[in-house]
Amino acid sequence: MKKIVTASLFAMSVSLGFAGQAFSQTKPLTLDTPIEQIAANPEGKKVLEADLKNPKTGRSIFDNPMYEQFKSMSLKQLQPMAPKAVTDERLEKVAEDLAKLQAQ
Repeated sequence: MKKIVTASLFAMSVSLGFAGQAFSQTKPLTLDTPIEQIAANPEGKKVLEADLKNPKTGRSIFDNPMYEQFKSMSLKQLQPMAPKAVTDERLEKVAEDLAKLQAQ
């Protein structure tokens, strides 16, 4: 009996885990989403690479040596710390491109 209850609880937790995972994947990506969550989506990562590329060096946000320190922040949170790299214009472009992903 104990094995049946344990197996049932395990099955329920797996089902809920998959349901939670599906829900998180359908959640829209925005400027308030942590950067690492946007980057976890292949298309979201392409948006960040393209829209936040350094025009002088051609390097992406992921090439920044501080990436590990700021990846858990949203772009809105990062902007005051890097106002020259994360401009209002760039954020507007990222927001537009992320919205296009949701429409697909």
